[in-house]
Amino acid sequence: MDPEVGADDVQNYDLFGLLADEIVIHILSDDAVGFAEICRFGQTCKRHLRVSQDQQIWQRKMLQVFEFPHLQHVAAKYPSNTDWRKLCVKLNQIPGTTFTLLNALPHYHFESEEVPYTYFSPLQDLCGDKLSHHVLDLTLRNIYEDDNVNKNLTQKWYAKKAMRYVTHTVLKTEWKQFFDQPPEKQHLEDGAILFARWCQPLVKLETSDIKQKLNAIADAVKDELILLHGDEHPAAIRICNYDDERCIPSLSLDQSKQTLHSMNRVLYSKLAFSGNTQDYYNTGNSMINQVLESKCGIPITLSILYQSIARRLGVALKPVNFPGHFLLVFDMSRHDGYSHQQQIYIDPFHKGKQRTADECQELTNTRIAGDSAHFRTCTAKDVYLRMTNNLIRSAPQNNDNQVLMALELCVEINPSDADALIMLARFYIHMEINLEEILQRLTHIRFTNNPLRASLVSFLMSKAQEMNDRLTEQDRNREKKRRENNPEIIYSCGLVMRHKRYNYHCVIYGWDSVCEMSDSWQQQMRVHSLQDKNEQPFYNVYVEDGSSRYAAQENLQYPTSPVVITHPDVGKCFEEFNEHYYVMNEAWQKKYPDDNNATRENYENHYGRLDC
Repeated sequence: MDPEVGADDVQNYDLFGLLADEIVIHILSDDAVGFAEICRFGQTCKRHLRVSQDQQIWQRKMLQVFEFPHLQHVAAKYPSNTDWRKLCVKLNQIPGTTFTLLNALPHYHFESEEVPYTYFSPLQDLCGDKLSHHVLDLTLRNIYEDDNVNKNLTQKWYAKKAMRYVTHTVLKTEWKQFFDQPPEKQHLEDGAILFARWCQPLVKLETSDIKQKLNAIADAVKDELILLHGDEHPAAIRICNYDDERCIPSLSLDQSKQTLHSMNRVLYSKLAFSGNTQDYYNTGNSMINQVLESKCGIPITLSILYQSIARRLGVALKPVNFPGHFLLVFDMSRHDGYSHQQQIYIDPFHKGKQRTADECQELTNTRIAGDSAHFRTCTAKDVYLRMTNNLIRSAPQNNDNQVLMALELCVEINPSDADALIMLARFYIHMEINLEEILQRLTHIRFTNNPLRASLVSFLMSKAQEMNDRLTEQDRNREKKRRENNPEIIYSCGLVMRHKRYNYHCVIYGWDSVCEMSDSWQQQMRVHSLQDKNEQPFYNVYVEDGSSRYAAQENLQYPTSPVVITHPDVGKCFEEFNEHYYVMNEAWQKKYPDDNNATRENYENHYGRLDC
């Protein structure tokens, strides 16, 4: 420092002017220095501006700020002329943009069961590349995984819906890339991972984690082969990269049989994988990550697992879309001296049991000829379409989300399937969402040689247009339900109640002065047997088991003490649970403007006065 400069002048002295650029860059790259500090530093003089724009600083800053597995590896693939400062600025804006969108959504959507996808379309521009998608994903996860489970319920609800939209938007591209590959490159495990990510959009599922588990099983089989046949067995040779087909060994028929035998010992005896006969229709049986975790599955997912391990060891097995029970086939005709009729069918659901075509008959009640198409190998697309159909058929009652995701994936995998598109259209109409989108899609199949289908499509288009017009009119004239006009209403939105007859806990999120359901519903639910029949208030309630019901006033009562209602849609109507009752969000208050005050009053009248 200049000896002429006094202590009082140090604060005005350019200390950075004494330092080389490399040292200043090193200081600005420190974890403690944030984006804003670097930008303010660059505004002080021309030299500082030049140094603050150094790409090395911004690349390091991006690696520090955004937590992302393998981020360094991803960043290394970006071109050398990447403007890291510009990219950092873009990434840093994503959280603010996301919060703004989520906070605005409740004010123009709250009536329909689902959020129309057009409302989330601004997020599509935020996930144009892998890094941007990661930051958006991280932002949304931080919102809905917040430790304070009873606060910010509305923002969490919309964050989950946004997460599904964003995940599916990214996966649509990945599915297209998968099917654009040659058939021999469409490994079943890769599609099964895409399938699991599609159906579990809130689960942080890394492809590398699944592959590492599959690799570990393959390595365990290699250890078994060494134990039984010595380390010279070609399938026992260690491989660094199982995705490199050049590393996969070529096996003789005997070596292939030995490998399959060792696979069965490892998978079923040592690792205890099995067919899930106790809970066959559990959706987790269709998700490869859950199958690897629980070691239970259904024929199709266990077949994918089995085939993936066999491929790593050099045994080529192909999928067979056998009715009622998915199988694999080991084509013995690839080996000298064996004909096409000597194929071995493998049943991974039953511990890798090997069957002839005749022995496969015991898996179905229908007699199938040995040369039937049911015994032929199928494509990867056929496998995933069967998986989506399994999800649709096994969906629990009231689980519309599972059916919706499966139908959307079915149309994504096979967009030319008019029947699947019609089913999706009917489901959208049932849920009152995406009506404009489905109108556009149906236009492409409206004219067809099938008169019945043409008639159905015309009906659906008319229904969708009518519903879209009605919803638009409802948005303009939203009805307010005032308590002064409905004096017979005792309870209010946000109260936690207990059903007298079925003993479930629930939270009220809506009400009608009399039963508004159809005559057939009232007959089915035996409303006429109630003391006040249908001429009494009925309440919309979220139930603790995840269902939504319509309960008569005479069947509801206060519980001993309020409990948290773990219903997935509670955030649609309520901002928080304050340990006493649920507080409506601003959007829901527009429909029931008197109920927040009425709920506090009802609570205090029954349980006693609150302190605050």
